[in-house]
This record gives sequence, structure tokens and C-alpha cells, in this order.
Amino acid sequence: PLHFYSFYGGTSPGQWDELVRAHVGRLPLTPGQLVFEAGMGAGAFLDSIARQFGVRVAGVDISRRLVDIARARMPGGSFCAGAGSDLAHVPDGAVDHAVSFAALMYVDSAVDACLMAREMLRIVRPGGH
Repeated sequence: PLHFYSFYGGTSPGQWDELVRAHVGRLPLTPGQLVFEAGMGAGAFLDSIARQFGVRVAGVDISRRLVDIARARMPGGSFCAGAGSDLAHVPDGAVDHAVSFAALMYVDSAVDACLMAREMLRIVRPGGH
């Protein structure tokens, strides 16, 4: 399964859907919007968001192997390997929503965590979340 390579490997698709609704259910997600995840791992969180809300998805993860898994599972998404603290390849205001689920525990320092948050804010369009 898509989430096999993460800490949440035993989580069923239905459980992922519940988890996603609990975390992003209050966001004004509408079909066609672009949701970006920093630290997406194999993409299980994004996959669930896409299925439930009909949004387009993009993301970054430090692991090239996990990015490859996400690409194979969600061929319509846009994924690349890199650090969430450096999203220079994403233009200002390019996404409707930016999320990060369970990734900050892997960030090396508080400085990098702040850089990641700053980058996520930069890439969200005015009025986005």
C-alpha cells in the first residue's frame, strides 16, 4: 500500500481518510485546487486528500525512494525530492493550501522547522491556507 513505508504502515485507507478529515476537514477544499505537502513521505496523506476532496496534489520529500512511490501511486501529482525548508522551485503563491503531516519530527533543527514553515507560507496564494 501507499503508506507502507511510513510510521503509519498499518493504517487502512479508511483510517487514513478519517485522519485526513480530522486534520484538514475545516479547510475550504474544493475540487481542482492545488494542495502541497512538505515532507509527504510516500504520499498517503495527499492520496487521501485527493480522493476525498477532488484536489490536485504536489509535494516534496527528502527521500527520493518515497517520492518515486508517490509518483507511481498518483501519476497526476507533482512530486520532487528535496527539503521542505527550501521550496525555491515553487513560485510565490502557487498553491491553494500547504500542509505537513508528521514531518516536523524528522527536521534536523528548530531553524529548519521555521524555514519550512516560512516556505510553506510563501508558496500559498493570498487567501489560501
